[in-house]
Amino acid sequence: MPAGGQVIVDFAHNPHGLETVLGSLRGQVESELVLILSSKGGWSREKRQRMGEVAGRFADRVCITDDDPRDEDPALIRAQLRTRADFEIVPDRATAIRKLMTRLGCGDTLLIAGRGEDDYFVTAFGRKLHNDLTIVDRTINTMNAPVQGA
Repeated sequence: MPAGGQVIVDFAHNPHGLETVLGSLRGQVESELVLILSSKGGWSREKRQRMGEVAGRFADRVCITDDDPRDEDPALIRAQLRTRADFEIVPDRATAIRKLMTRLGCGDTLLIAGRGEDDYFVTAFGRKLHNDLTIVDRTINTMNAPVQGA
């Protein structure tokens, strides 16, 4: 990363997994621990508030975004995760990843949780290609690209 931050993509998608990875990172992060938080539709409804609480306890900044809403209302899923008013909401996951990566400073860590290496979203309208690792790679390449005309 150009600014000296780091990005981690992880499959943590429930309160226990999220607490484990965030707890581990908390002691290693030099500056801010930033989290992209989401929950898939159709399962874990009862765990969403707990996930938001875990996020608020460990992360310095939290951005809630969409992840496989299936036939659930994505706005409702986001609302269930948002346990603090200062949690940012960016529904489009790719936009959230790019936005937070460009804001990372030296020593910051961005944890993109919930999807791991999944290759597509599942919505009420079918499948949509999406891979967090691909978005991260493309964003790094864009950030490292030479400025035209310089």
